[in-house]
Amino acid sequence: MRFTVITPTRNRRDWIRRAIRSVQNQTFEDWEQIVLDVGDKGETVEDLIPDDPRIKYWRASCLGPAGDFQAALDLALGDIVTPLSDDDRLSRHA
Repeated sequence: MRFTVITPTRNRRDWIRRAIRSVQNQTFEDWEQIVLDVGDKGETVEDLIPDDPRIKYWRASCLGPAGDFQAALDLALGDIVTPLSDDDRLSRHA
């Protein structure tokens, strides 16, 4: 069973790295993370995405909080999906 963590991010380079690291530190390893970058200041977080095939990066236009999560959800392949805001972290055994 695969889990998908969806993480829209908007202009939060300092925070997204911690959110991604918290997903990578999970003890359960069959997961994917969708990072949907909807930043509008001309900078992206693409260079912060680790070389991990389980992490998928997408760039899109901002649709507002609900729309951004829905856009990321549309990309999810997991059996179970959970949102993770870009300024949050998962506990180790989440």
